[in-house]
Amino acid sequence: MPIQLPLWVEEVFPHQLTAIHEILTTFEQGYQVAVLDAPTGSGKTLIAELIRQSLNYRAIYLCSSIALQEQFIRDFDYAAFLMGRSNYATTDLARFPELNAGDCIKSYDDRSKKLHCRWCDPVTACPYERAKAHAIRSDLVCTNTAYFLHEANYVGSLPLSRQLIIVDEADLLEQSILSFVEVQIPERRAKDLGIEPPAKKTVESAWVDWAIYAEAHLAEVRKDARFQGTQIPAIRARKSLDNLIRNVGRLNDPISGLRQGGWVYTGYDRGDIAFKPVTVDHIAREYLWKHSPRWLLMSATTISFQVLMQSLGL
Repeated sequence: MPIQLPLWVEEVFPHQLTAIHEILTTFEQGYQVAVLDAPTGSGKTLIAELIRQSLNYRAIYLCSSIALQEQFIRDFDYAAFLMGRSNYATTDLARFPELNAGDCIKSYDDRSKKLHCRWCDPVTACPYERAKAHAIRSDLVCTNTAYFLHEANYVGSLPLSRQLIIVDEADLLEQSILSFVEVQIPERRAKDLGIEPPAKKTVESAWVDWAIYAEAHLAEVRKDARFQGTQIPAIRARKSLDNLIRNVGRLNDPISGLRQGGWVYTGYDRGDIAFKPVTVDHIAREYLWKHSPRWLLMSATTISFQVLMQSLGL
């Protein structure tokens, strides 16, 4: 496949060619992950795109913020731009100005043999669904890390057939995974849901017992009338509770949950119930690395790429 340089690129500098060669060699030698540590302004995004084109791969480019996504799209306007659901309005903005795609509830209509949504009809007209469909078709997609972790681990359509995932600001990747897997239930919400903290907050076996109890308890709470129906407050309360049930369920995971160790209880100060892993090295494979055979991590502030690799379980 011939390399297509963006119009703003006047030349590829020697240091960029060297980086491209070394990263391609790393992948040719069978490594799953390559790290590009280079200062701001050295052209890391261009290097990454030229690597993708050289390999003729379909790729995802992960950023830590919408501002960085917008910058990437300005530089590579042929890439698809995908944000989280709450950033998209519904189809009928005039009738439902307070809603976003995160409020959508899709159901299958047996008569029409199609998905139906109360707010977006047809579902294919939903701005979020249109953006996602475009992203799935595109060879290059730019999205944020938090959205990717949710999509890759719970939905699964975006990472399909992606031979390369590029991570900008990779020094923030560990914190992104920590934020994704940690469980936090503020004291007020815990009381509202009728859920008690662990009987012994400093005993790991008590944490395991709590997680089993909590997942079952929250499943029962979900049957309450306040989480039923099609009114907006009920929809949002139900989705929020479903997210919490899923988060608590991660604590019961036999591979990466509390039984395997490596977690701490942090809900002491304000009376919250909170768990988070000490490090992500024992869970990164499950939530991150399995989603692509090739990864390119880029950063301008990596103190030590060996420490970065170790912290991410490699």
